[in-house]
Amino acid sequence: MKLGHYLVAVQYGDENTSPYFAFLSWENIWHAWGNMQAYALLHTGHILENAQFIDAGLKEVKHFYPFCIEQNYFSEFRLVRNHDSLLLNDLLKFPQISYGIRPMVFASLEAYNITGDETYAILAGRLATWYFGNNPANQVMYDHLTGRAFDGINTASKINYNSGAESTIETLLSIQAIESNPVSKQIVQEYCIKWNLFQDQP
Repeated sequence: MKLGHYLVAVQYGDENTSPYFAFLSWENIWHAWGNMQAYALLHTGHILENAQFIDAGLKEVKHFYPFCIEQNYFSEFRLVRNHDSLLLNDLLKFPQISYGIRPMVFASLEAYNITGDETYAILAGRLATWYFGNNPANQVMYDHLTGRAFDGINTASKINYNSGAESTIETLLSIQAIESNPVSKQIVQEYCIKWNLFQDQP
């Protein structure tokens, strides 16, 4: 419980002010890598019937995740105070890795499981399209035939084509979660059909 309250205490912004209810990762820094705060609060809040934890997790999912999608994702930023305002400084777009996407997919699906609101399942599907080319490099990062996943996007024109254990596991966890939810799965399928992905493969 105490750790949960600490997480809630480092949530900043609101629905109209950046960083839109994001949970900071370390001091005044947010990074995408393993950013599981929203999922942890949602899952724990559901088990413990703690409305404060659930509300905090839902706020990040509802407001910050769509902002990330609109901005084509972030790797890291620093939050600084300027008088009465909060500013995003030292904003880095890269690298983008699966370990930054999977936590958002999990949190969105957990939000759906708790609320029954399909908006969250749709959001999870939109996030998962990152693996299928809906990313700054327009690069498919996951091979559905072999299960291979690339390590990350270094720049808008440079992919890390290595395929380490972390990237593979995080990607497969995301895909498995999406495939278990019909709404999310349909969003990904519609994206792949729209862009004629995998049409030449058995």
